[in-house]
Amino acid sequence: MRRHIPLILAVLIIMPTLTWAAIGIGTPCTGFGAAASSLSINTCTANGSNTLVIAGFRFYTNGQAVTAVTYGGVTMTLLRAEAFTAPDFEARQYVLINPPSGTQTFTVSFDGAVDIDAIVVPFTGVNQSAATGTPNGAHGGATGASIDLASAAGEVVLDFLYAFDTTGLTIGAGQTQQASIGNVRASTEAGAATTTMSWTWTNSDTYLMLGVPIKPAAVVTRRRGGPLWLD
Repeated sequence: MRRHIPLILAVLIIMPTLTWAAIGIGTPCTGFGAAASSLSINTCTANGSNTLVIAGFRFYTNGQAVTAVTYGGVTMTLLRAEAFTAPDFEARQYVLINPPSGTQTFTVSFDGAVDIDAIVVPFTGVNQSAATGTPNGAHGGATGASIDLASAAGEVVLDFLYAFDTTGLTIGAGQTQQASIGNVRASTEAGAATTTMSWTWTNSDTYLMLGVPIKPAAVVTRRRGGPLWLD
């Protein structure tokens, strides 16, 4: 009678595991201009891996239009705009995936003279093929502003607020202010299924608000499996 002996086949099995990178927030750059047809900020940096920059700015307009928005000479993509009439204020949010590294210049140009405040926020660890979710925005006249954004755990939500009167300006719970210039603020919050970004202030007045969720890069790790048994 022949004995049946199990055979161990020495095969190395590589088992991939998908996780998500932690999104990092760099140092924002800010700038302002008065009665100018363009604004350039030459102190912006976006260093690291899987980078992204988002610019938010508001301008007082009398019919002037935006003609170009660039970072490091590369054209940025509009995410969303909000406008308020009488007085005529507009806020815009632009994005650039994988921007040039090192110190770069952010430039926004108009077809006429405007007053403008701008903030550019850099991020690392961002998904390079699907960097952002659905943006949202609001405008009006009140003593507060809020927007809801569909997001998820592991994401970061960024908002920009312009408030005409910042007396008593208070940031919403869970948010971290990243930068300010003039009457413009930028803040972030960890993503959730629905993330609410909010601000309040004392005197009812004009506001413009924009927000967008930022998605993390996928990280594939590989681990060794055990030997394969053949019986």
